[in-house]
Formats: sequence, C-alpha cells, structure tokens
Amino acid sequence: MKYFFLFLLNALLITPTLAQSETFQGNLPAWYETGTPKKLKRSKGKQLPRTVQFEFHPQKKVTDLEKKGFIWTARIPGEYFEAYLINNTASTLHIDQQDGSLTMIQEALNEDGEWHPIEFWIPSGCGNSYYPLSLKPKQMVLVPIKKYSGDFETQLRLKWKNDEKIFYSAPFLGSINRSQFVKEKETVHGILYHGKARYLDNSN
Repeated sequence: MKYFFLFLLNALLITPTLAQSETFQGNLPAWYETGTPKKLKRSKGKQLPRTVQFEFHPQKKVTDLEKKGFIWTARIPGEYFEAYLINNTASTLHIDQQDGSLTMIQEALNEDGEWHPIEFWIPSGCGNSYYPLSLKPKQMVLVPIKKYSGDFETQLRLKWKNDEKIFYSAPFLGSINRSQFVKEKETVHGILYHGKARYLDNSN
C-alpha cells in the first residue's frame, strides 16, 4: 500500500556523550526519539482520512522529557516543541528507527532562497540499533522536535528518510544562526561508527 505523507503545521541519532553547544556553531547532530504509540485522540488538530501525517504544535513545549520516557532526548540541552506522527490509515505503518529515533534532520532556507541542512545524521554501526516502530491504524506517537533560536528568521522543514525514501515537510517559520549552515566536515563518532556526517541523500 502506498502512503501519502502529509505534514500539518496548525497548531535531533545523537549519542548522550556527544555534547551540543547552545551557541549553535555549525550543523548539529539530529535526534528524533519517539514515544509510545497511543490511541488517536480526535481533539488533536485537523486529521485527514487515509493519510499518515505529522501534526506540529510549535508553541507547545515538551517538558519533563525523562518522565515521558524520552531518556536520551532528556540528556540533550535545548527546547523542544510538541509534534505527533499520526496513522490515519487502515493499515499498520512500519517506521524505520535507529535506537528509538526517526532518521530525520532539519533544513532551512538561506538568504538566496536555497534549502540547506542545519543538522546532520550519525548512523550506527551496531546491527542491534535498527528496529522498526509499528504504528497501528488510528494510532499516534509523540515526537519532540528541537526548536532553534537565532538572529536569522527563515523557513524550516524536516527531511525524513524512511524505507529508503525521502519525505519533506511543509515549511514553517523559525529562527536560527547563520553559522548553522556550515556543514560538518570532521569525522563524527557514534555507536560503532566513525566517519562522515550524513545528510540523508540517496547515497547515504
């Protein structure tokens, strides 16, 4: 069955030992840990039939991350806003995960109107890191989204890789520092991985 992924705007694998600076100098590693799937609540925004959709609530902060089960995300400094991945189809959705995280980064529009990554992905070299999340029909799962702040107001979007396919969100307004456009060129380190930063292109 082919799924139509719709990202609604109505309403970053990082290892815990990898420090992040709140000055946001250059690209940062991404991490998008998912919560426990729950029954879809009809009160959660506008839900379209026969779709898999992300529903974002940028003004609603996610607090008490560890109490909500986000053990690794709770160790990464910064502010997160609420988002839900919703399966409004009649079939179970199998979602790729790496150590409990979606394979996803944020991109932003630069001053020339071009999309560039402001985050990078660190793959894992451990085979046990990879296991799918099963989202049954009429279920949703909470995904805290890293919220950036800087002196450059621009449009942002999510770039998500699932089942070897790339999906992009609709753009949303945010702010970053221009230095976040600088790509990571040094060797990055993850779980049994030492190599280049990944930007979720077809080749990686």
